[in-house]
Amino acid sequence: MQTKLKNVLFFAFGIFSISALRAESLGPYERSLASDADYSHAIQPALGFNRGQIVFNIDYEYRLSEHIGAGGNFYFTPEHESTGYSKVVGVAAHAKLHASLGEVDFYARPGLGFARVDYKVAGSSKDSVILAPIFGIGAIYRVADNVGVGVEYLNTFNWTNDDVFESKHDFLIATQIRF
Repeated sequence: MQTKLKNVLFFAFGIFSISALRAESLGPYERSLASDADYSHAIQPALGFNRGQIVFNIDYEYRLSEHIGAGGNFYFTPEHESTGYSKVVGVAAHAKLHASLGEVDFYARPGLGFARVDYKVAGSSKDSVILAPIFGIGAIYRVADNVGVGVEYLNTFNWTNDDVFESKHDFLIATQIRF
């Protein structure tokens, strides 16, 4: 699984690098709201679901250049006792790679973080802190100069504890606020 993830990341980085270098050689173009890099900060609150369980996520980004940003996120999934889903509270640092097309800002978000997972094993409650890398892909549509709405598919991985999930996959609806 890790080899496949590395291959996908290397391939995506290669395509992103080639397209970023080639875009400059095509000459000047008219900027759209999505590719406007006149902001330094962005906050992106999101709400989603994971197999019927609600997911809250808030993402902060500091824009380093037109195509690259860095920041962090907070992730929360409450416990759902009737279905046996674990409570997860996580934080991560991430990079954000942007590729704008018209009014839409497509991005990839690889990162590394930690998560506290409260779970049940054989009827008893346990908790564990895990190393939790993340990888998200998404798109934000600009509805105004400083506001956008979009979607993200966020993957959270578990590299340290065999008793809890190997990975979580969440579909999120997001709003982005730039300043």
